[in-house]
Amino acid sequence: MHAAVVTGVSRGLGEALAAAMLSRGFTVIGVGRTASAKLGGKFFHHAPCDLAQPALIAAAVTPA
Repeated sequence: MHAAVVTGVSRGLGEALAAAMLSRGFTVIGVGRTASAKLGGKFFHHAPCDLAQPALIAAAVTPA
């Protein structure tokens, strides 16, 4: 099993990277304020978090 944590999954490079990893069978934890509507499925887990507030990152990612 391969897994990855990808930040910035709402658009751009983060969205593209998460989509590419999902297409290759990775489980992806996507961190960001929102997740792109293009990402989903049982192998994608969104961890809502504003990365401008680093103190909140661990609490957002740990459950995922």
